[in-house]
Amino acid sequence: MITTNGIRVFAEAMASTVSKGGFIVDGRTVEVPVESMSVEGDTFIVNLYLDDTVVGTITAARLYDKNGTILLDRPDSVTKPQEKALLIVFKIKLSEVTP
Repeated sequence: MITTNGIRVFAEAMASTVSKGGFIVDGRTVEVPVESMSVEGDTFIVNLYLDDTVVGTITAARLYDKNGTILLDRPDSVTKPQEKALLIVFKIKLSEVTP
């Protein structure tokens, strides 16, 4: 069984791997810095924020590593107006699967 320390170590490794976020907005890629990362129990959480400079239809949200490789690619469909900001949250639950 994965220990509490094991979960912490794996979550810290994930946090050091994720370098930025991105969105597909009206067919173009918009990259953003990670707003925040945290670990709550067995869940790794990454928050991405789009401010009022981005307007359009969002069709995907992504997390990238330091080499620009897509780590997570989540399809989405959100219309983002200029007058509102948008927070996208990725929650990744760490668990051990035994045969």
